[in-house]
Amino acid sequence: MHETAERDDLPARAPWVVALVALGLYAAWRVRWVGGCDATSYLLESYRLRGVEAGLAFDPSVPFPGALAPLCMVEHQGEALTFFPPGYPLLLAAAGLVGLEFHVNPVLAVGSALALFALMRDRAGGWAALALMVAFLASPLVLWGGTMMMSDLPSMALLVFSLLAVRRGWPVVAGVLFGVSLGVRPTDALALPALILLAPTRRDVHRAGAGAAAAMVGWALVLRVLLGRFGLPYADNLSNLTGAHFVDQLVFLVQVTAQVHGPVVALAAVGLWRRPKAVAPLAAWYAAFALAYALWQVPFDAWWRARYVLPGLPAMYLAAAEGAAVLLERRAPRRLAVALGVVVTVGYAGWSVRASPVVPHLNSTFDRGYALDALRTARRVPDDALVGAVAESGTLRLYGALQSFFWCHPQAPALVTWAMERGRPLFAVLDDYEAKCFGQGAPPLELVLVERLSTGRSLLKVECQRDVEVVDLGEPSARARLLEGWAGDERDGTLTFVWATARSATLQMPAPASPGDVLAKVTLQPFEGAGVPQTVEALVDGESLARATLTSGMQSFDVLVPARLAGKVLELRFGFAVSPKSLGVSGDERPLAAAVDRVIFSAAR
Repeated sequence: MHETAERDDLPARAPWVVALVALGLYAAWRVRWVGGCDATSYLLESYRLRGVEAGLAFDPSVPFPGALAPLCMVEHQGEALTFFPPGYPLLLAAAGLVGLEFHVNPVLAVGSALALFALMRDRAGGWAALALMVAFLASPLVLWGGTMMMSDLPSMALLVFSLLAVRRGWPVVAGVLFGVSLGVRPTDALALPALILLAPTRRDVHRAGAGAAAAMVGWALVLRVLLGRFGLPYADNLSNLTGAHFVDQLVFLVQVTAQVHGPVVALAAVGLWRRPKAVAPLAAWYAAFALAYALWQVPFDAWWRARYVLPGLPAMYLAAAEGAAVLLERRAPRRLAVALGVVVTVGYAGWSVRASPVVPHLNSTFDRGYALDALRTARRVPDDALVGAVAESGTLRLYGALQSFFWCHPQAPALVTWAMERGRPLFAVLDDYEAKCFGQGAPPLELVLVERLSTGRSLLKVECQRDVEVVDLGEPSARARLLEGWAGDERDGTLTFVWATARSATLQMPAPASPGDVLAKVTLQPFEGAGVPQTVEALVDGESLARATLTSGMQSFDVLVPARLAGKVLELRFGFAVSPKSLGVSGDERPLAAAVDRVIFSAAR
């Protein structure tokens, strides 16, 4: 690769001053708690490796241990193990010995920026390299990865360290670092062709290969010691590379990368245009990660999912350094170099702030809500309770020391049935993810709201009842039961409902599965624009069974249906139905009485 013949007079301390300032900011912004399943499983695994009790022990009296492993973990020989590669948890465990596990990513982010500066300075000189270093540290994706507990940035940092080592004449060290990076993320192997092409000599490649081989032997021994076998619990992740959304994913990754790295992408394009031979390996390096993760089957839905290409990001900055070198033309006066640096730095900072929603993530309390939820749940459930969750199944163990289970696990229905038969208290912490699991093969459930938690999630008690059927209004499955007096299906976030648009709305009750009285629990919210309380009366065959005056907000209304009337038509008769337009509230011309969320029919006790 082309290297500049001269060094400019950038003060030697300049990149170190930038690095120290960045380290202070990254350390201040770093997360202090974990919430998402990835970060939680990494941290829990690091505690397990250190022999620290973090709530992962399984209650031996509870069967179905697979369901007891939190999301992003698997059960193995009575223990919960992360199903991600072990390299990053090992780094966290080592740092955790001195209480610095939450500083691993800030340190590696700043360290990779320094290594990248050294590589870019060889190509574009000190001032341009310093500007690109600042741009790198200000990048939304690097800020996000450098302050979270995620493996994307550490895998990137190890690749940069490996390239710097081979360029500085330490090929064996480079190989070892590359081998270590494979233990953090096996997909780092995608960078191997580019690293080979960027090595100074073929002999360096051979010596680096020996170092990488030694590192891989080390990983084999680590797996043998940690797992008692060579099988990899994270191998199932490869099944996600189906290419189900390949084109959309690829467009997404390229677009987001261009948006949050605009000036750098522009400089890289200049480098590719004017120095294609030098930049081609770098372009292949980035493209390999973009193409590979475009195969991921889960649709990307947020800017930060471009983190998947973080290990390819250094290649883009090195290509940008080539572009800067082209513009500076080697012997350009220092004023031009400084001007270019100022333009790139200021321009990029403005672009980054405008293009990225990263700022809300930069606070020391990010993910604190997960810890608060776990602690508040622990204070409100019995000691022998089983608590189902999805995203919080790990944090409930970590922060609340609760015996949690993964609600969406295939064994969860059997575990719930087992607990109900033995009177074991069951609770669930629900958000959008958990709510989607209900009704997917689980036993019939009635959910009784206990308390709204700190983050807006809900703590629910789970009661199993026989012969339960839920008519979830707003879902297509419920439409056939709605007879007269109803509007169309509506949705507000995860809540589905149907407005009763007449004073009388009728619904066909399901046929009871067994003889006996039936309890109908109607969940609804009255129209509140009329300024007077709404009333509701439930009738079957003209016989009044229950009546109530509704208060503000969503609430439940119980109707006891005698066995002789079960399975007939349930009528909800309201005090009024009035259009918002007639009241000047909105332009809605429909007469509205109440929004009905669901009706749960169960055998009366």
